[in-house]
Amino acid sequence: MVERILGVLRLDAPTYQEIDRDEGLTGEAFAVAAIVGAVGGLLGWLIGEGSFVGLIGGAIGAIIGLVIGAGILLLVGKLFGGQADYLGLLRTLAYASVPGALSGIPFIGIVASIYAFVCAVIAVRESHAVGTGVAVVIVLIPAAIIFGILIVFALLFGLAIAGLSV
Repeated sequence: MVERILGVLRLDAPTYQEIDRDEGLTGEAFAVAAIVGAVGGLLGWLIGEGSFVGLIGGAIGAIIGLVIGAGILLLVGKLFGGQADYLGLLRTLAYASVPGALSGIPFIGIVASIYAFVCAVIAVRESHAVGTGVAVVIVLIPAAIIFGILIVFALLFGLAIAGLSV
């Protein structure tokens, strides 16, 4: 597992391909996602922005996010001619999430989040067998949609607050 994690962090395409194709790594991939979520929850707890519940919630949330995210990226990838299968993509995305364990740390978290994005792009590229540019688009489309929805909710919330204060 450690060697595969290091390969993913080195952005080594053959490592991503191995993870994508090895069906025996599915359980390990879920473990990686749970560990990443738990580490993120633990770091949040240690820097005073979380609790012990965040540790457990981080692990569970990481697995739920992985399952849903893999499904969304599978569908978007298929729209662009991608060839991924669900579990192969899920496995590569689980491993690609490793830098995200540090995303809750001030300043370091920004770099870790960008690096996790790059790892996700490589995971999508290798699983879907598409070019890097197409993989970036596949990853950005759901992110842009979610961002847009959040903006709409923020605006509606702001208008509601403004309406209450009049």
